[in-house]
Amino acid sequence: NNGGAFFAEPRPAAATVTGCNTGTGQPVAWSLETAAGGRVTVLGFHWQHAMREHERMLKNLLVPLGLRQRIAGSNPNVWATLYTAPGRSVLYLMNLTASPMETRVAFEAGAARHRVDAGTQALPSMTVKVLEFDVA
Repeated sequence: NNGGAFFAEPRPAAATVTGCNTGTGQPVAWSLETAAGGRVTVLGFHWQHAMREHERMLKNLLVPLGLRQRIAGSNPNVWATLYTAPGRSVLYLMNLTASPMETRVAFEAGAARHRVDAGTQALPSMTVKVLEFDVA
């Protein structure tokens, strides 16, 4: 939380508090398992971009939902996204900074989710690099 907080009161009785304001101890985040097998997560705070906080927060929210990270890169300043279809994957690497960047990247692809090492990739400033792979 690096902005205003919205305290989670009242909240459903079955909700689990997942985050509190360190100064007051008041809940600012909670989650709830639904009767249909889903999950609701409420984050009651403003969040301004600051270094790698967003990355860590998203990982901490998504891993308990059973999601796995399928792309691994060595440089957090190079963003990556993956499109996979049967037999084919396309990896998009984005350098949205004003400086050239380099990253080593690998990803999981195909129904068997085998690991593909895309190697070290150099990206000029303000570019998107598209890499295509045949995958089983």
